[in-house]
Amino acid sequence: MDIDQKRGKHVIFLGAGASASSGYPMANRLALLMSDRRTLIEEMRRCSYESGDELNASWLGDSAITRYLNSFNPATIVLRNGAFSTMDELSRLSAGGEQAAIIRMLKKLMRYVFALYNPHMYHPAETDYRPFIQSLFGSSSQVREDISILSFNYDPYLEFSLLLAYILRQHVKPSNLEETLLMRQTITSGFENPSDLTWLKRNGFCHLKLHGVCVFPGDPARPRKNLPVQPGDNVPLNACDFFNFPSLSGKLAALAFPPFSDEQPPVLLPWEIVHESGRLFSREEFLTAVKGDWQHANLYELFAGIWQRAKQEVMAASKFSFIGLSMSTFLEPAARYLFSGHTGAAEFIVVNPENEHFKNHPNRLHPRSPAGRTYALLEKIVSSDFRFTESSTAMNEKYSTGKRFEMVKADYQPAITTYNRFSDFIHWELQ
Repeated sequence: MDIDQKRGKHVIFLGAGASASSGYPMANRLALLMSDRRTLIEEMRRCSYESGDELNASWLGDSAITRYLNSFNPATIVLRNGAFSTMDELSRLSAGGEQAAIIRMLKKLMRYVFALYNPHMYHPAETDYRPFIQSLFGSSSQVREDISILSFNYDPYLEFSLLLAYILRQHVKPSNLEETLLMRQTITSGFENPSDLTWLKRNGFCHLKLHGVCVFPGDPARPRKNLPVQPGDNVPLNACDFFNFPSLSGKLAALAFPPFSDEQPPVLLPWEIVHESGRLFSREEFLTAVKGDWQHANLYELFAGIWQRAKQEVMAASKFSFIGLSMSTFLEPAARYLFSGHTGAAEFIVVNPENEHFKNHPNRLHPRSPAGRTYALLEKIVSSDFRFTESSTAMNEKYSTGKRFEMVKADYQPAITTYNRFSDFIHWELQ
């Protein structure tokens, strides 16, 4: 590979680990919160104390909140007694079966758990998304066009923060109205206005929520003034309700009553859009997977468009970064759809705290390491002559130009750059 060749885009994959510094629970912890009432109540106490909105003892008795939580019992019993480590694991096992009601319950319960967390108010200094967003803008009012973000996360915090930053920067140095509206759609993965798909044809930056999101984005300029919902308020639940209300009790109570309690989150589980073989579902297959009476069954064009654009981004990219992704076999159908047939070479970066355990191991791609799991998953999907190379940024730091040129020209050995922390990745790869 010529080290001076023109680079394609940098595609950044986000997993649950990317949201850890924002306070969100990882997969097993999330499943425990969803399936064990005692653990959930303890977390509610902790979050309410953090927000200064002390958990009222009546919440633990016969209250609207406990009655709402009780309504999920048929689903939580399956999740707990089946010893499932994640909701995705349960959904995969039940794909195509008669468990649609259970899966819908779990999607709503996950939304309820995510509502406990408010990094916008209580973790702005700790979240890695703040410097990440800063790196996406630099000193501009425009988002960098050489980066695309492909997210497997259900939480809405990144797009909420990125949209808010974009709107405020546009007040300082505005673009034309058409471009602004298009970029708002791009930032929110089209969920701000699901019927408008024109943003999918926009070149440059894109943020693609491959698994949907637990709550639709809202307009930061027009936040709801009251929770619970007041008479005549017909605005659907949105991310502004999650992050602009300091009262946790008001938020949780509102979610327990109509209209919010009747609203299904636009969450798309992996097995509801991608076939095990790695192809995208047709509309008919999609409707069978989610059941045609699902509230968001009409969003097939948006979901399919997101995945199709993601495929285009992957095919055109020359650099890939995986932030906080477990790279388990559950990801294989998605990876097969996105990476199948990729040729040539690309730089690879894996960001995971587990990298620390393998820093002195002679095999840089040890099969149990995050980098090794990434390589093992993708190596069998890309073309046989595809080459995995280190980040050029990391190589510039480690080696002189002459030495780096010699290494690139030497006999090929697959290599992946690793970082332990998201913040280190942002500092070294995005500045």
